[in-house]
Amino acid sequence: MVVGANGTTARLRLGVVAGLPGVPLRTWVELAREAEDAGIDFVAAGEGPSENFALVGALAQATERVELITTIAHWSRTPVTFAQGASTLASLSNGRYRLGLGASPRDWSTNWHGIPYERPTERLEDLIAAIRAAWATRAGSPGGHDGPVYRFSNYEHALSDWAPVPIYLGVTRPRSIALAGRVADGAVFNLMHSLEWLGSQGLPALEQGCHGAGREMSELDVGVLAVGAVDEDRARAFDLARPGIGFYFSVPYFAPLLKFHGFDEELKSGSAAWAARDMVAMNAAVSDRMVEAFALAGTREDVRRKLSAYAELVDFVELMSPLGLGGEQTLEQARRITQTLVEVRPA
Repeated sequence: MVVGANGTTARLRLGVVAGLPGVPLRTWVELAREAEDAGIDFVAAGEGPSENFALVGALAQATERVELITTIAHWSRTPVTFAQGASTLASLSNGRYRLGLGASPRDWSTNWHGIPYERPTERLEDLIAAIRAAWATRAGSPGGHDGPVYRFSNYEHALSDWAPVPIYLGVTRPRSIALAGRVADGAVFNLMHSLEWLGSQGLPALEQGCHGAGREMSELDVGVLAVGAVDEDRARAFDLARPGIGFYFSVPYFAPLLKFHGFDEELKSGSAAWAARDMVAMNAAVSDRMVEAFALAGTREDVRRKLSAYAELVDFVELMSPLGLGGEQTLEQARRITQTLVEVRPA
């Protein structure tokens, strides 16, 4: 990558996340249109409070140029439903859609959807193979898939004009990262990462997965999801970012990453606060060092500086307003993030 005069690169694509709680979904659709008009490269839709296939369908109709990606769509859908849904979104967006999928936290799978969480990497790998098998069928030429987890038969995919759709994996742990390197078209590192971890752990694991499958890293579109918090007062920006990071004390598989950075005390305090459902204490457990490591928080210049560092490592960055803010603050941060990203676009 060649670094531009403004500290970023022509290759680094910049995006915003829509669909966060507290803001009406119609408002997110309007903000996506505003982001496109301002020059943003893509809009991502997460899953949790809203169903992101439906939201992306609305975003596809409201925009004309930006890429659209689900980061991530939960594996609660069947392979055929994924194949149909992704092809539908690709058709509605004229090919701008990317299917980002993943496992999500264990509780979401078991408690919300009744899906066992055993063998998550094997389940994801078989899910990708099954979705691609569905796309390989055609009207009048049915097919199926008989894998270790997923099975279907006698299916005919009618929306073959937009298949296959690029598949991206949301990744955090070594096995899922290596899986993305082996079988996916792209990878999105979860927001609980740091530049240090990305360079020394995350990207090497992805490269190892690529090489194990006889692929080159250049074949993958690699990006990150990150919390953004922008304010002229750096301390206030850090405070705004804390809830978005503190939420992940509730997700056990981030513990090794916190320990990697030496955040053992923060992990202990934050986990205890989560167990007691004490959100104030949970946010307080997020130290300034954690915010500096895991978020793009601070003044606009602070955020621009960190983006320039990402430009040396990945192909795209998607920024989201911190979780846990009220609707007005979430909306304000989304607009500030968009404006900040626009300011660092290469001329």
